[in-house]
Amino acid sequence: MLKTMQEATKTIVEERIVRSSEMGAYKSAQRTANHTDLCAGLLDQIIDIADEAYNHQQRNDSSDFDKRNWHEWVQLFLHDMPITGTLDSLANLIPQEDAGENMIEKEAQIDSSNLKLDELELVDYLKNSGQWTSDIVSKAKPELAEILAPPTELDAKGKPKAPPKGQAAEVVFEEAELEISNVPDNNFLLGDALE
Repeated sequence: MLKTMQEATKTIVEERIVRSSEMGAYKSAQRTANHTDLCAGLLDQIIDIADEAYNHQQRNDSSDFDKRNWHEWVQLFLHDMPITGTLDSLANLIPQEDAGENMIEKEAQIDSSNLKLDELELVDYLKNSGQWTSDIVSKAKPELAEILAPPTELDAKGKPKAPPKGQAAEVVFEEAELEISNVPDNNFLLGDALE
């Protein structure tokens, strides 16, 4: 009886060793298949970026490419979103001629890649990164006085036009109120939500 128990135990141990080696081979094959799928997906996305860059160069008949497009392609790559035809699909979906008509229906047709790009563009804008760097404020610094009190229009004789009847009184601001800083203001409520 002891001998049969030893043989049964030996058989069970051998079966478990075989099963363990089969499971190890299966896990290794799955890991290899997962790595292969991941690498194939990454390679497809890299080829899509190269293809989009080539198409962009052909359309513009130039060897240069727009840094904003490259930034958008990289963002889609990092977020594992489809890249091919993203910019073209949005341009064809909402042409400038009828952009204001049926917007709700057209916005429902926007693909996930373009929605993600919109979201990332807003984040870039709020964080002053990408094309929205903080030096944009200092380069295109508007004169607030010109905005609030635009130059008067001249009539045919070259004299300033008379103000219309019933016009509101002229608003006067102090010099300190008209200054615009070179640094964008921090929106603490929104900034805390995004960071």
